Amino acid sequence: MITELNTLKQTLLDTKLGHTLDQNELNMLINHRQLISFAPGEIILQQGKKTDVMYIIIQGTALVTAKILGEGGTYLSSLGRGNILGEMSVIEKNAAETSVIASSEVRCLMISGPYFEMLALFFPQTKYKITKIIALDVCYRLKEIHKKIIHFINSTEMASRSIFAEVLKTFTRPSSLNWSESKLNPDQLLNVGPFKKLGADVFHDLLNHATLLKAPNNCMLLKEDDFDESCFILLRGAVQTTIIAHNKSVKLSVMGPLTFFSTNTLIDSSMSSFFNYSTRERALLLKISSEKLARLQKDHVELWYRIFELLCKSLVRLERAAEKLDIRLKSELYNR
Repeated sequence: MITELNTLKQTLLDTKLGHTLDQNELNMLINHRQLISFAPGEIILQQGKKTDVMYIIIQGTALVTAKILGEGGTYLSSLGRGNILGEMSVIEKNAAETSVIASSEVRCLMISGPYFEMLALFFPQTKYKITKIIALDVCYRLKEIHKKIIHFINSTEMASRSIFAEVLKTFTRPSSLNWSESKLNPDQLLNVGPFKKLGADVFHDLLNHATLLKAPNNCMLLKEDDFDESCFILLRGAVQTTIIAHNKSVKLSVMGPLTFFSTNTLIDSSMSSFFNYSTRERALLLKISSEKLARLQKDHVELWYRIFELLCKSLVRLERAAEKLDIRLKSELYNR
């Protein structure tokens, strides 16, 4: 048993998980271990089915595939030692968007959804570190999908955007207002959506670090290729994410009220933003500047952990939308 534990620990030490967790955290995760093996060709995750576990690959390789409009599985990527599987389903509690199939014998360390949530209560820093690994992986995958979509835009005849509309956007900016002008009682937010789990004290800390904004329709909030690390919380209205290249635009998703969002730059400051975020109707938002977020990380760790988790969820939803778009674009190219 001791030999197995040491072998497992040595295997994990050379992964992102081993580089991120300290010795005690790694030991805790290993001691909770549930090891599971998959034979070559065995399905680890099946597209369209829900799962409440995620896996960390200890040994072997697996293929990520997706069915396109009833056709056979289309290869998307390969995964190996240290990669995490099923994290999107655990975080979002939705069915898997893709299938993962063992291409060799695969051994995994399994972490259940309830155990992952338990970490937030007793070991919040450990959960935050694992969540950050997941968020960084999501950013990397979004970067690869972004490249594919840009290639599609460049190689496909698409309608160009209106130059007048784009010039008009440059004159639209969000403006600050107070709560009485918004006709919204902030205390009513305490018991709705993602705010419910914050608690009154943490919620009011959030408000103290945020600026209330109103934004007109077609107002650009965050731009592709920028390094803006601000965070927004959409209270009213809708915000659309798009990719723009050579004056052509592709829509990824539309977010509704009570959504936290930011660019991938907040997760990895070495990357500029992959996407554009603009309002699709008049909107009311809370904005937390990069300076205020940096202060939260230092002085209000509990609130920062919660905000980071919600931002990770928004990135996971964006990845789902990007994957669906990538699959649809592949199908369109295939059928030409």
